[in-house]
Amino acid sequence: MALEGTKTLQGRKLATSDAFTFRLTAGNDVTSQAIKNGDIVLPTSDTVTVNGDSTSDTADFSFGAITFKQAGEYTFKITEDLPTGSGVTAENPVSNGIWYDTHTATATVTVKKGADGILS
Repeated sequence: MALEGTKTLQGRKLATSDAFTFRLTAGNDVTSQAIKNGDIVLPTSDTVTVNGDSTSDTADFSFGAITFKQAGEYTFKITEDLPTGSGVTAENPVSNGIWYDTHTATATVTVKKGADGILS
């Protein structure tokens, strides 16, 4: 399975020069330990960058496939990286008219083991 999201701008379309980076991390100790133990295999990169195409005010992104090897409830956090060197901070998330998202999205994945032993 893959965790996905959408970057949305209000007031204008995403320009081809616009780039937004999102980060995937473990959301709790159970998930962190499962990653360390190899029970969860994350994509090769914990970040994904999306660019605009000048035709839409949205851009979809995906972190790629996550493999679960054990049943359980796992929590992940998704955050938008704030651009460096632009003066953007959590307290002042604006640069060149663009407001960066400072909230943390949480995704919970429940993996169950069927009677046949297959995880779903």
